[in-house]
Amino acid sequence: MKTKKTIQTRAKEDEQNASLYSVSRSFLSAMAEKHQVEANKLLIGMQYGDLVVQVYDEGAHPMWQTLEIITF
Repeated sequence: MKTKKTIQTRAKEDEQNASLYSVSRSFLSAMAEKHQVEANKLLIGMQYGDLVVQVYDEGAHPMWQTLEIITF
């Protein structure tokens, strides 16, 4: 959901942070392929120091299903 405070940017190859965007996109694509879901339905975030990979399924209850928890 975008609000007036949402910052939207486009990664450019010559930017210093372009590699960060590439790694993030690559990770999302790999998780989508691994779990055979659409990348657009993935949510990846941190909870209590763990990386949590979830998928959105609008017909299910609960709508967010945890696919994988990665502990560092």
